[in-house]
Amino acid sequence: MEKKHRQHLKTRLSPPFNILSKAQEDTAKSASVFVWDKINEQYPDYEFSNLVTLGLKDLDAKYALQYINRGLKLIGLPERKPEELQAVDSSSGIKPDGGIFFVKSKKDGFNHIIGSLEVKHQGEYTGYTPISDADWKKKGGDFSVSRKERQPQAQGNAIERFAKNANAIKTLTSFYGYNPYVVFCEGFDFFLKEDYEIFKHLPHSDRYKDKASSILMRLIAGNDWLPLNKVYVNCFNHGETQICPATIFAHMPKWRTEEIANIMLKVIDKSLTHLHRIGEI
Repeated sequence: MEKKHRQHLKTRLSPPFNILSKAQEDTAKSASVFVWDKINEQYPDYEFSNLVTLGLKDLDAKYALQYINRGLKLIGLPERKPEELQAVDSSSGIKPDGGIFFVKSKKDGFNHIIGSLEVKHQGEYTGYTPISDADWKKKGGDFSVSRKERQPQAQGNAIERFAKNANAIKTLTSFYGYNPYVVFCEGFDFFLKEDYEIFKHLPHSDRYKDKASSILMRLIAGNDWLPLNKVYVNCFNHGETQICPATIFAHMPKWRTEEIANIMLKVIDKSLTHLHRIGEI
């Protein structure tokens, strides 16, 4: 099987990401290229793919429906027919900025998602983001006050920014008892109590002393009320229901490529372990 796997790698026409593009400088894509190389080195008996090698522009509705129907069939439920769903042909797919990793099933060649990566930024890395000139004007602010001296602008709504992708991945993979979606949040909107030392010198910073960003609780509430900054992957029973939490990491400083890659490798390893345990790979 190892020989076949290596031949598969040699015959690929395109890499998982265009290493010559400017977007390659993005932390998420840089981390994903490293992860791609690492998993092919660490797991020679498995056959991996991504959106590019599968010939997909994104994970669209048609592909998702095939994924869902395989899961429904496994548990003995009727499949969903495309003609019964609205906008299957026109709906946009999902394409996380760090890509999606797949592994081929030994049963029927089905491609299971084993990792989906995104990085979301909101606010400055070294402190809160002051009110913009446009908003300052709306508030009737004095323009003799420099931007850096102004109070912070309102925080954004972090959950809506990646909820679509997170829910889509969870819906597909929860049929198999796991959720390999990972998001890394960075910027002031995700500050922790310990981050206060980074921006305490800024004007108006006292209001944040001994506090953490309220957005963190929004992330927690939207992820089955589980703590952040912890790798989950496996679904588990919660009373009479099963929950499949995403893996959400958040802090104020910019995430480093190696930090992202190390966490992603843990997520992928847990996904592979789970899929092997249930006999899919």
